[in-house]
This record gives sequence, C-alpha cells and structure tokens, in this order.
Amino acid sequence: MLRRGRALLEVLRAWSEEQRHRAVTTAMFVEHAERVTGEDLGELFEAWLSAVELPPLPA
Repeated sequence: MLRRGRALLEVLRAWSEEQRHRAVTTAMFVEHAERVTGEDLGELFEAWLSAVELPPLPA
C-alpha cells in the first residue's frame, strides 16, 4: 500500500524524475502512483482528495 514508506518514496522519486519541469494534474499523479505500486489506490485518493472530512491518521 502507498502508505508504507518504501512504496511512497518510490512513487515520489519516480514522479519527480518523470515529471520534472512539466505541468501536471492530480489525475496524472494518481495514475502514476497506481502504475508504480501496481495497486488500485482509488479509495485512498478519494478519501484524501475528495472527501469533505479528512480520514483519521494512522496511529
């Protein structure tokens, strides 16, 4: 899952290399994160980007 440290770091590293100095969208980042992790992250991004209230932070 993206919330694990290594997966998140890999998503961010690859994103910064591939998209440096480009105009991008949130949808492009979501697609990128799903491609890099091989997971459907729709629920995660829906909760953090579209929900009125933020989800609780993990303890």
